Amino acid sequence: MMEGKDEWKYRKIYNKEGVLSKGTGSDVLKGSYKDFLKNGKNSKWEKYGHSNEGRDHYNDIKHLNPESLLDVGCGWNEFCSFLKVKFLKNKQCVGVDIACPGADFIAPAHKMPMFENDQFDLITSFDCIEHIPEEEVDETFKEFSRVGKRIFLKICLEDSPTTIDDCSLHVCIKPEEWWLQRAEKHFLIEKSYVHGTAKFDKDKGEVIYKFPGDRARSLVLLGRKR
Repeated sequence: MMEGKDEWKYRKIYNKEGVLSKGTGSDVLKGSYKDFLKNGKNSKWEKYGHSNEGRDHYNDIKHLNPESLLDVGCGWNEFCSFLKVKFLKNKQCVGVDIACPGADFIAPAHKMPMFENDQFDLITSFDCIEHIPEEEVDETFKEFSRVGKRIFLKICLEDSPTTIDDCSLHVCIKPEEWWLQRAEKHFLIEKSYVHGTAKFDKDKGEVIYKFPGDRARSLVLLGRKR
């Protein structure tokens, strides 16, 4: 298995090891999995990797009509399962994650040797790339351009109070321009916009949501390989 610099964090979370911290202020819960279990809050730990961010952009992805799709940072691979039911039933739809046992393949985003050049028509990734250490970001975009022809990415622009063993999970918080510069080295960006309005308050250590259903500010990038 190829490992990324921060692979250990997600291996610990999925193996229910170490000390996880979620929430802020009076709602913060910090401890081992046994502590979460004792407080009846184990679902807060177990839900890690179960996400529906991709569904926010389902119509956009369906409109792209991909011949094949790779979802990077897929967690428990629920988005691929959803797409297979909806419109990719007879097409290749694969999920890769750095540590989640629910993925089709375990690998870091910047090293996916199990895939051939141009194997996938479209690469999707939702709220994953901000978890990648800065020194691996350029390699990640390069690898995306090797294995895929198009990208549809959602990159969170805000920090997160969630930690494992007091180490942050959002390790690459950069402005939109920074991300665009990296992506444009390998892809012609056809569309980019910021999704969501919620911002991280450093003093409170939490994301401030403006209304129910709001999402943390994220950059959405749609592009085609150069």
